[in-house]
Amino acid sequence: MHDPHTQEFRLDRRYRGEVPSPFEPSLLESPLWVNSFHKKKAVKVESIEEDGVAEKIYANWIKEELQKEAACLELPFSVVFLASFAFFALGYLAQDVVMSVENSIETDITENANFAFEGYFGNKVIGDVNSFADFWSWTHLASMGIGRSIVICGDETPRRLGLLPLVFPEMPYLYSEGLAEAVPEGYNVSALPQRWLYPGYEKPAPVQNDYLRYNRIIGGLRFRQEVSTDDKATCTHFGEEATFRTWIGKPCTHFTEYELPPDLLATEAFNSAPQRVEWFLPEVEGTSALVQHVIDMEDGCFSARAQNRTCLCQWCNAQVGPHPWLDEQTQRVEVAFITYNAHYGHHPTK
Repeated sequence: MHDPHTQEFRLDRRYRGEVPSPFEPSLLESPLWVNSFHKKKAVKVESIEEDGVAEKIYANWIKEELQKEAACLELPFSVVFLASFAFFALGYLAQDVVMSVENSIETDITENANFAFEGYFGNKVIGDVNSFADFWSWTHLASMGIGRSIVICGDETPRRLGLLPLVFPEMPYLYSEGLAEAVPEGYNVSALPQRWLYPGYEKPAPVQNDYLRYNRIIGGLRFRQEVSTDDKATCTHFGEEATFRTWIGKPCTHFTEYELPPDLLATEAFNSAPQRVEWFLPEVEGTSALVQHVIDMEDGCFSARAQNRTCLCQWCNAQVGPHPWLDEQTQRVEVAFITYNAHYGHHPTK
């Protein structure tokens, strides 16, 4: 029989099978639960009324409250510390300047290196390169001349811009389109200077390898690519193997697709050693030779051998027969150059 003066707390359905933490402040207000730290069982009402809350539970609750108070008091200092770190990091690293310089170069190449021209308008940019022919068209477009403007000094010959004419223009300082029609008769637009010696300058501007007025290209452009390890052993042949290999006439690759990560920094890492490295040095080769270099890479030195001249593509020239720089083994191509901005002391790589 149960003592009429003794009753046990019945547990609410929400708390059945659960034992609350001893740090809960509700233990002092409505002690439905008391953690014994050993058997974790509910105690009788008389025990709580006579003995009160256990000293260990009360001490732990007070300790927890003091820790929370200390954490709140440290919060302003933490906020000030984080704000100070962010302020000094932005001032020292100057991410805003770095992003401005790098984005200006990226925007210029993305928007102004065009191909697929209709008259004076280039319909395609680097994002529209989907084939080898598109890549070479975007790179040079040499057959229409080199320049950074569509009309040079009133000349109506289209000057179409690819990557090389954009980065290494033959005539750096150009004048507005249709200038010859806007000036009085007898004004010789072609006699205008292409370089100017400004006050305080040691050399006429722009200096060789100047880019976007405030940047100087260090060295030149570097073309390189990642090549798949193709082999005839990777071919899935049908029938007699020797007959199939003779019919296919080329190696096979185990790669079915190649995707670059969306992060630009992640794309700089090659999965294998870069191959077929070609350097474009305008201070050594000259602007016209750069375009010829690209043509030799495109046709694999075919025109150079037909014209009995030196092929400028070193890798293509080392092959037994005419071999274009881009072929079926090409997985990815990297075109990179380093610039130096003297105003900010910054040297980004693009």
